[in-house]
Amino acid sequence: MSYFSPVIALIVAILVTFFILRSKFSNAIQDIPNERSMHSKPVPRTGGVALLLGVFAGWSMLFSSLVWWLVLPVLGLFALSMLDDIYNLPVKQRLLVHLAAAGLLVFGSGIATQHGFLVAIILFFFIVWMTNLYNFMDGSDGLAGGMALFGFASYGVAALMAHNETLAILNWSIAAAALGFLFSIFIPPKYLWGMRALSPWDF
Repeated sequence: MSYFSPVIALIVAILVTFFILRSKFSNAIQDIPNERSMHSKPVPRTGGVALLLGVFAGWSMLFSSLVWWLVLPVLGLFALSMLDDIYNLPVKQRLLVHLAAAGLLVFGSGIATQHGFLVAIILFFFIVWMTNLYNFMDGSDGLAGGMALFGFASYGVAALMAHNETLAILNWSIAAAALGFLFSIFIPPKYLWGMRALSPWDF
């Protein structure tokens, strides 16, 4: 059991964020302001790269505890998000991937066997709904990152109360990576070594 996983996730997310900011990569994919945006100028949409690398850096400390039905959906949704940022994919294509990711997570974990098919179906549609809801928040200034921070930190507390330390650390690693991402949004720009603020990054 590695209790340093959240710390690793935090550090990697911060370092990758700053690296991207100082590179041309930050201008490759930009979020153009729309009616639900809280920014008036184009900003980078590559924050998910820093967050995910932070998460997997932390999770790597618990490699033996990782399972395919968790890792594959995460990677699939990340790839979809990046492609959507670049090519603006149709809704049907995004929905198909959301359904596939939820199916892998729910049925791959054996929830149907443990708790019944009805529970699995309800959870399946709940995950699809939450995935789309979370995707809707990504154009608001720091909202998605803040939800990840407080949401997964709370999941971690709940897991610890259920005496599942591994699940707690996995969730806290996600929260820590989100914190590292948010650090680059809300810290005053003058302290970012002369770099502009990321308000917001889409992920």
